[in-house]
Amino acid sequence: MPGVRRSGFLLQLSASNTAGEPSALRRLRSYKTFNQLNFSVTRTGNLCRMENKNNTVKLPEFEDVQGPVLMLNMLKFRDRKYYFDTYLPAFRKVTETLGIQDVKLRLACNVAANIIAPENEAWDAILLVEYPSAQAFKTIAESDAYRDMANQHRLTATADLHLYMTTPFVL
Repeated sequence: MPGVRRSGFLLQLSASNTAGEPSALRRLRSYKTFNQLNFSVTRTGNLCRMENKNNTVKLPEFEDVQGPVLMLNMLKFRDRKYYFDTYLPAFRKVTETLGIQDVKLRLACNVAANIIAPENEAWDAILLVEYPSAQAFKTIAESDAYRDMANQHRLTATADLHLYMTTPFVL
């Protein structure tokens, strides 16, 4: 949908002018199911931010995904220091609370340059995080513990996030 950018549990809508709602938000509001959701909408300049007030997410079941998974996190920071000093320790606390072991940061690197990417797409860092299973990731992401202990820190620290679940394959 033009003018819409998803950022985790946050949706950012670009407005073509500073008066009124962005056309993308007007289109979303026209859907019956959208009006049943619990979103807060705030506006800053030509950006309109919609956030799920419950900070909840429902993921697919991942029945076909077997074994460990590697989550590719493409990050654009609002506050890099806050991400590493506050969000990651809170995330570790969530995994401890849920009794999920073997979540490992396998790679953390800065993005030095866009080589084959849209010109306006700029990421600050890429993390590769290993989870023991897709179900372990789903348990964490959908948990009250994550919502209550870590999610707000992620939203504060990141301006944008793309998250991809990957599995190894044999060449």
